[in-house]
Amino acid sequence: MKWIVLLLALPLAGCLQTFKMNPPWPQVPDLAMLKQCEILKTIDAQAVSMAELVDLVQQNYQLYHLCRLNNDSWVKWYNTHWKKDN
Repeated sequence: MKWIVLLLALPLAGCLQTFKMNPPWPQVPDLAMLKQCEILKTIDAQAVSMAELVDLVQQNYQLYHLCRLNNDSWVKWYNTHWKKDN
């Protein structure tokens, strides 16, 4: 009976030493960084004036740059809080 307990305990003790425990994921300070980017706007009508087209392009550029800033801030946060620990 002692041999059975010893044979079962030995592999379990060896397994505990081989697994690396990672630190917990740090909390994100700003939940706006996790927000998904908005979809770019499209033209609805067949005939669109040049002013409407320019306005739409300007809005899409603004959405793109806001999304890029959001992604850049997420990458910067990840590199400073997660990569340095691992």
